Amino acid sequence: MDHVSDNLFAEVFTKDLAVHGGRRGTTANGVRATRNALGDIGVSLAGARIYDGSGLSRGDRLSARQVLSVLTHAAKQPWGRTLRADLPLAGVNGTLDDRMRSGPAHANVQAKTGTLNDASALSGYVTAANGHHLAFAMIMNRGGMNIAAAQALQDRICQLLAASRPS
Repeated sequence: MDHVSDNLFAEVFTKDLAVHGGRRGTTANGVRATRNALGDIGVSLAGARIYDGSGLSRGDRLSARQVLSVLTHAAKQPWGRTLRADLPLAGVNGTLDDRMRSGPAHANVQAKTGTLNDASALSGYVTAANGHHLAFAMIMNRGGMNIAAAQALQDRICQLLAASRPS
């Protein structure tokens, strides 16, 4: 699902979450299960709106802080390495195969992309130059936004994070 950004799989997975929780496999029940799971791990859902499993609904709203909370929590879990390994690798595979093909972010940044006509997001993990593991989330949106320019800025920020030496 994450390497190629398969939205249909994400929708089916959301419905499966509902079934796993003992409910009928509908999008609404899957969204309810998702909201409950996010609340259970301490993600503040203030201002969040979730209407589907893929994030394709124009009504979906999560802040970068909320996404970062999920990534930070995941990094501390036994399954966190599995999640990170499932994310596209910059300049190597998936939706990042043609991005960050050189520099310190190359083959270092592991992140999920999200792109609509007027929105672009990149969220994931990077190892800094001093070995520190960092989580990041960037969400950019605006009517008439230049997606290529937004992605170039995201890539530049990732290069800076990868080259950094945080204390």
